[in-house]
Amino acid sequence: MMNPMKYYSKSLKRDKKDLFYEGIRSIFIYVEDEGKEFLYDLLMEKLKIDGAKSFAISNGKRGVIEKYFSHKENYKNIDGKRYIFLLDKDFDDKCKHHNREKMLGYTFDELKENENFIIWSRYCFENYFVDFSLVKKSVEILKVCNIETEFYRDNYERLKEIVVKLSKYYYFNSYFNLNLEYNIYKYLSKTTLELEKESEIVEKLSREFEEIMKNVNKELEEYFDFKDMNFDEAFDKLSKSFDVEKDIHGKEFLKGIVEMNKILDLKVGIPSLDRFLGQLINNISEYPHICEELRSELKV
Repeated sequence: MMNPMKYYSKSLKRDKKDLFYEGIRSIFIYVEDEGKEFLYDLLMEKLKIDGAKSFAISNGKRGVIEKYFSHKENYKNIDGKRYIFLLDKDFDDKCKHHNREKMLGYTFDELKENENFIIWSRYCFENYFVDFSLVKKSVEILKVCNIETEFYRDNYERLKEIVVKLSKYYYFNSYFNLNLEYNIYKYLSKTTLELEKESEIVEKLSREFEEIMKNVNKELEEYFDFKDMNFDEAFDKLSKSFDVEKDIHGKEFLKGIVEMNKILDLKVGIPSLDRFLGQLINNISEYPHICEELRSELKV
């Protein structure tokens, strides 16, 4: 006889697997990271949140929002049962002027105030694990030896400076709805911890920014404050609202750390970002400040 879990996994569409758990779980968590529900389940276990089960929804953020609003009568939080629709913040809190389309017509504030939605206060899920001590410990476990602290910290901080700078470019890109590709590998040297091709980023953003500024009108009135600025002035102005800890692109930072370990010749067995993230989550019990922040975000 086929294992019941395998049967339901094969028979139920991905976005309907939660039906199987209705009678046996009390907290249902819907996430936008397709195929990554196992990481959220591990997190719930480490945070000692009992009765929780995570479900990855196809079509990312839009899919999570659509799932709730398509059948919201089925997701009423009552005693003993809670439904959490979990979204990355990205730059949605800072780019409210043009994000309604990707959020199916709902605003960031509308979703934030909805009791069924939780929007991380940091850029993304991965941001909560960008902690030097946690990262170093996790790398040491994977490498099965100690790493000299100051050596690793110096390189970690160098990488962080690069990712912060890239994240500010990504923020500018998002604010003006431009077309910069999010990919740290494209800009991180494969042999040294240096930012390459930065001039290409600036050139592209500057060119697209100038085109938008030529056409600022009532439909683009949110850009009026930038109308008479050049790229450098606009970038500096926008950067003042960038929060280094909350707005850094956490996923790109963790990808960068995997690359950094290769550059530093730390032959760490990390075949994928997911395995590294899994190791980070596995160790958070030893970091109460991280656990406390995550529990506070999840309101448990």
